[in-house]
Amino acid sequence: MIGRRGVIVGTGALVLAGGAVYAAERAGVLDDAVRATGVVPVPQPDRGDERRLATVRTTLSGVLAAAEAQDSPAVAALVRQQLDALGGADAAATAPVPRLQVALQDAADRVESACLGAVSPDLAQVLASASAGLLQARSLA
Repeated sequence: MIGRRGVIVGTGALVLAGGAVYAAERAGVLDDAVRATGVVPVPQPDRGDERRLATVRTTLSGVLAAAEAQDSPAVAALVRQQLDALGGADAAATAPVPRLQVALQDAADRVESACLGAVSPDLAQVLASASAGLLQARSLA
């Protein structure tokens, strides 16, 4: 049977352990401590990057709709590939714009802006490539 003192001591130990984990995470050494146990930590995505990615998917989905509406299969294929690489089309995409050239330029600017704000180097690289591809696609439209 555990007395009151044992419960208080046990609770205090848990609080101290939780505080140590929190302090290690804030200090940037938690991953090192976890690696020392043989476990490989999985990095968590930046929430800002997740928002940037969602915005880019919505923007590209709008360009895809414009390319399909204006019968530009080459641009549609390119944008579809980009969307597949970023997780697929967004069902909440905006309505197609009147001119595909304008949609491509606007999308390239938005994707470039997302690229410049990205925390993840991998995401920044993918978005830079997508922006360049959109600019090149203007010659196909």
